[in-house]
Amino acid sequence: MHLLPGLPRSRRAVLGLGLLGTLGGLTACSLRLDVPPDVPTPAALDALRNDVARMLAATEAPTGGGDPADLDALRAAAGPEWAPPSELVTPTSSPTPESYGFADGLSAVTELVLDRLPEVIGGPAGQADSAGGRGLAALVDIAVGAVLALAPADSERAAALGRRLAALPENAPDPAGPGAGAAAPSGSADAEDPEPDDGGPEPDGDPSATPAAPGLEGFVRACYQAAYGYERLAVFHDAEDAYGEFARARITRLDDAAIQGNELRETAGLAAVGNEPAWQLDPAPVDAESALRTATAVEDLVAAAALGLFETPGAEYLGTAQLWMSADARARAGQRQLLRYRITDASTASPAAGGDA
Repeated sequence: MHLLPGLPRSRRAVLGLGLLGTLGGLTACSLRLDVPPDVPTPAALDALRNDVARMLAATEAPTGGGDPADLDALRAAAGPEWAPPSELVTPTSSPTPESYGFADGLSAVTELVLDRLPEVIGGPAGQADSAGGRGLAALVDIAVGAVLALAPADSERAAALGRRLAALPENAPDPAGPGAGAAAPSGSADAEDPEPDDGGPEPDGDPSATPAAPGLEGFVRACYQAAYGYERLAVFHDAEDAYGEFARARITRLDDAAIQGNELRETAGLAAVGNEPAWQLDPAPVDAESALRTATAVEDLVAAAALGLFETPGAEYLGTAQLWMSADARARAGQRQLLRYRITDASTASPAAGGDA
């Protein structure tokens, strides 16, 4: 994906419009243009980013619940709306309202990303036209952040969107579809790996981690480690209180995510990743307060590992759901992080987990 000339390359300018052509000056004598030049058509991912940027720009600041700084951060992450030169555009009516209320705008952004996921990912799992990658991860990050920002303003609507995000893997295309596991990931295998801000997993060293499933081993291991962390920390919170109940339920969800990751590996012809007892935890929980710090650390580990799922054909839906669940779990531990990824390389627009969003 290429950033358009003239657009700011801030650390949150994740996506540019990878247009199919550029408009150059015409210098030949007696050249006649009978048909006006067409506006290049952006790819599905670029078009989605542009629509997200337009919606966020049209969203009004909150007047009740909600934080105006959240809206500013989401706008910066999406980048500016792209507009071609006016002389190349035929005026048409736009389906986008002139403005949204705060809650309506954030809801619309998340719904738009969810509705367009199949179009961006492109076909049955594993097909060569799967084109999500890190750009899709960044847009999903914005959608997840929109739900977190929505919660203080409309908790019921935020909860409904959260349930829809969490249920995505159940609605994913069959990973055993034509060509499953045979295609290379949408991102280049030679692209620079993003570096987690705070102790994310090391790159896979297993020779069996082939390009057909580049991020699955690290993700499964992160789920195992996080589940072990919750087993250790849950004992410091009573099972009857809200967080204690959530922590115990999180163990099951992480185990389920590891199972789904291993199923995708097996579909790609790879061996399942085994669990290991007594994973190392840093920090290790010793009381109720430190237990919350442990939860935050293991959720950052999961978020870092989930990035690789967006570059693994067939795993994008799992990655979307897990990014939401991890962000929600971090917020429940009292350390809400609106955006989980940040730019480490403006030339490749590569997000990295963690950060100071």
